[in-house]
Amino acid sequence: MVIADRDSRRLLEIIQVQSEIAAGDLDQNRTMQVIVSQVSDLLGADGALIDAPDGDLLVFRAGSGVDPRLIGWEYRRDGSLSGRALERRSVLISHDTQLDRRVEAHTCARLGARSLLCAPLVHRDEELGSLTAFAARPYAFDESDRHAIDLLGRSLAAHLHHAVGFSLASHESRHDHLTGLQNRRAYESRLEAESAKAACRGEKLALCLLDLDRFKAVNDRFGHVAGDEVLRAVARGFGHRHLHNEAFRIGGDEFAVVFPGRDAAAARGAIRQLVEELDLADLAARGIDFGVSFGVAAGVTDPQALHAAADDELTASKRLGHLRQAVPESVHTDDGWVKLSA
Repeated sequence: MVIADRDSRRLLEIIQVQSEIAAGDLDQNRTMQVIVSQVSDLLGADGALIDAPDGDLLVFRAGSGVDPRLIGWEYRRDGSLSGRALERRSVLISHDTQLDRRVEAHTCARLGARSLLCAPLVHRDEELGSLTAFAARPYAFDESDRHAIDLLGRSLAAHLHHAVGFSLASHESRHDHLTGLQNRRAYESRLEAESAKAACRGEKLALCLLDLDRFKAVNDRFGHVAGDEVLRAVARGFGHRHLHNEAFRIGGDEFAVVFPGRDAAAARGAIRQLVEELDLADLAARGIDFGVSFGVAAGVTDPQALHAAADDELTASKRLGHLRQAVPESVHTDDGWVKLSA
């Protein structure tokens, strides 16, 4: 009788939430916040999250019972319970994440989650993300909880499907509008995730930081439109080398490339090829020339230390490059400096 009463109250609460969503008075952000708050209360969870897909990644969009800095955190679909739930179009439970190989261990550790309950957000075969409840204790969720989160997930998916710009907003929050590359926020999240994965699995990880020499001179002489063309030309180079998903624009003329599974030598080789193969014919015809300096670091699993090491090498490369600018015919890549000219 007690269980029946609990289920009846829960069903009434779900219907109330569904009615609130269906009324259409809430924007998508407010709707997501209402859902994650209700999930925590309805299921006795310690917290709940909503993520959205972005290529091979899932990105947290809203949360309850979590550090606000986790919003924007991204992790890979493959190897995660949320990704499996989306693939199978069904709600999945992990009773103990420390024993379950289906989960993304680093993300679970960051959340303090021993139990997971993941519902796919799919409407008319459009993948909108996932709704996840978590608890710090194992075996926190049962079949009744699975049914409840499924009902809420279906209502949320329908709302998000009709909310204009949901997927676009997710994309724009982590991408640079000028180059189409991922931005600084996405870079910091990705570097932290890859560093944790490398440390946990003993895998290789390299990082390359690049910036453009004499970029200010290009803007001053030819205008900011020409400067934008230079940035887009460099960004296209990442795409040609199949590095678009690993490349980020992290500042005005600063870029970063994360190399999971590669050492420093392999990363340097990839960057040399990228720089040497940049398509600059149109810029060269107009007399636009600039240099590319880069620094590479590897063998460090702390993300801040890895970034600092790459930045130190970048600074040294730029200093060396400035000394060589008096020799126009010189082209150097072994030490992280390349002169590109008309």
